[in-house]
Amino acid sequence: MPVLSQTLNTDVLMRVGVFCWTSGGTNPATITLEAIYCGDLHRSRNRFFASEVAFLLRFFFLIPTPIEHHDPSESVFCYSNGMAQTLGQIKYLLDSFGLRPKKRFGQNFLHDGNKMQAILEAGDLQPGQLVLEVGAGTGALTSRLLEADARVVAVEVDRDMWPILEQQFAGDDRLTLVKGDVLEGKHQINPEVVSELGDQPFKLIANLPYNVASPLLINLVTQFEQMSHAIVMVQKEVGDRLAAKPGSKAYGPMGIIVGATCDVSEVCTLSPSCFWPAPSVHSSVILLKRKPQPVTDDLAKFTELVHLLFGKRRKQLGAIIGRDQELPQGVDQKMRPEVLTVEQLAALARMYH
Repeated sequence: MPVLSQTLNTDVLMRVGVFCWTSGGTNPATITLEAIYCGDLHRSRNRFFASEVAFLLRFFFLIPTPIEHHDPSESVFCYSNGMAQTLGQIKYLLDSFGLRPKKRFGQNFLHDGNKMQAILEAGDLQPGQLVLEVGAGTGALTSRLLEADARVVAVEVDRDMWPILEQQFAGDDRLTLVKGDVLEGKHQINPEVVSELGDQPFKLIANLPYNVASPLLINLVTQFEQMSHAIVMVQKEVGDRLAAKPGSKAYGPMGIIVGATCDVSEVCTLSPSCFWPAPSVHSSVILLKRKPQPVTDDLAKFTELVHLLFGKRRKQLGAIIGRDQELPQGVDQKMRPEVLTVEQLAALARMYH
């Protein structure tokens, strides 16, 4: 891969920071810089003065400072200063391992630092808190979680990402990498993930692919009471369903079941340009905060009734559950499921037989 190489004074590098470096021979006062230029910029081996290279790094990468010395034979990506991975850094990491984003895993890498910060602020992490991260990817969010001194169980299904994550976070005992799918079937969390979480309180922070969002969230909110919060980045369509109100087109089982246990709010929206490669749809960051008390004591029965009713959402209640079924106050047989509030559905579930 073409690189721009220049031996620079250590003081200059420590002020500017580098993202890929190796030792510069036997002289400890020098470091060899390898700067990768992205986009339409010309790649060359021209030699620059240190000040010129420093300016290019500031302008194009806003690159963090190396935080420790590594084996000179290895190319290492370092993080510090609370900065998000830039687009150039993400591309460099994947190029270094001969990789491209994979559609089958829904890989769209977030490179907008402001949006990353919004996610972290919504997470309100305290030192030592346990976080479940689903889809660690190149480690952009993982590094920020570790900088907040969280303990992280990171799940990554793409085996090609494993060496990238292992190389970056080798020796950090706050990180546990689960190599595999977070789900084992549609209705069960991967047992290895369950084992790593134990019975400890945790927060979910994740960029969820479309086909994972619904089963994962429903499993976690109904089966893992120790999950206190979830901050998830999802397609806007999924975010709308999570936050939907009765009577709206997006109102349905996922939002109702989640709403029975959690308060739901939207943190921010993200345009396709926040990601690489850019998806065809907008995304939302959604915050779920577990209620002190769920609206029902029997989530299994509640979930079963919701799926029954919304399988025929345009029919009247009397036609679905029978004309002789006792109904809660304010609910009549001519009403359709899609107009009932979560509380009304919970009351109906308690009466349903």
